[in-house]
Amino acid sequence: MVVWQGKLKVRPGTRGEYIEKIREADLVPAFLRQKGNVFFHVGASILDEDILIVCDAWEDKESLKAHEASAEVARWFEIYDQYVTDSESDLYEL
Repeated sequence: MVVWQGKLKVRPGTRGEYIEKIREADLVPAFLRQKGNVFFHVGASILDEDILIVCDAWEDKESLKAHEASAEVARWFEIYDQYVTDSESDLYEL
């Protein structure tokens, strides 16, 4: 299993709007339907109102690579580019 974890910093005061755009695009349910997905979560930090935590898991690296090449991820980044000002991430193989 491969787990990707990321911390996204959005423009001040736009976290709710960013989450709503992701919901409107129906991206998380689409990611959950992708082959090899184990889970996909987006959560809000309780310490910083401009931080989101994203954590997703895939059965293997091939599933993750297919996810990353999908039209849904391209759409994710269209929205991401409008709101996210900084990010950091880690990939774990279990």
